[in-house]
Amino acid sequence: MKRSLFYFWCLALFASTILQGQDKFLSIDGVSFRYQISGDGAPVVLIHGWGNSLESWHYLFPELADEYTVVRYDRRGFGKSGGIPDLSLDPIDLKNLMNSLNIEKPVVIGHSQGAESALRFALAFPELLGKLVLFGCSAPEGFGLAWNGPDALPANLAQIAREEGLDSMRTLFRGHPIGKGAVAGSEGLEIMRSMFYSYDARDLLNTTPSVNATPPADISRLSEIAVPTLVITGELEMPYFKIVADALAYGIKNAERVVVAGGGHSVHLQQPAQFNYALKQFISKNSPLETNDDK
Repeated sequence: MKRSLFYFWCLALFASTILQGQDKFLSIDGVSFRYQISGDGAPVVLIHGWGNSLESWHYLFPELADEYTVVRYDRRGFGKSGGIPDLSLDPIDLKNLMNSLNIEKPVVIGHSQGAESALRFALAFPELLGKLVLFGCSAPEGFGLAWNGPDALPANLAQIAREEGLDSMRTLFRGHPIGKGAVAGSEGLEIMRSMFYSYDARDLLNTTPSVNATPPADISRLSEIAVPTLVITGELEMPYFKIVADALAYGIKNAERVVVAGGGHSVHLQQPAQFNYALKQFISKNSPLETNDDK
């Protein structure tokens, strides 16, 4: 009996490892990128946010892999990928990753700063995109409303990291609205903490300017995005990001707006069942969303 239980435990552990994916590494222009790929079917690419890594998609990745070919990766300068973070290079990195993995017209899902990367990619390489998901996206250029309310992060975050150290920088996030919706003692909260305390702040500590390989996404260009787009946030998202999401859904012709109950900026780790359901509903739609002529 004990032996049977041991074998069952080993099988369950093996199955969990397969579902979560195994690390692979790919060199792009001399920079090593960590990625995981799993499943079979139409392609989906997951792009994590600032201070995170591919572990951000702990719940969504295996569930989508039941029906789709899913890729998640550490962006340049984050997690176990090499290089220095540079948003202008993110779209090119994604294009090269897709070419290397023979992925065509994926659904690209970006969270927070990763959504900004996805938006840049949509404008830089529209012919390579199947569908777009902007989750907790930061404001595009020319938005016109500054992020300076009670939910704003300090403008001198990089200075604090350089002069006072990462512990001082991390202290600023305790009790900040960016963590609203976290469930005490949950696996999702532990994943968030693990990612954040593994974050080495290469972007904040680096003083090298961006290479400006692709331009920032500008709000005046939202109407150029023709693919079906989902703009999604948690119910408890920071007020500024809700305003940004509403503007994105308004400016992108084929966009729909979804709010997931009970979670905040990291609702994908706080309310994964509801978040995953909303994503799967959007991805499974075969025909393009109808354009709202009133936009």
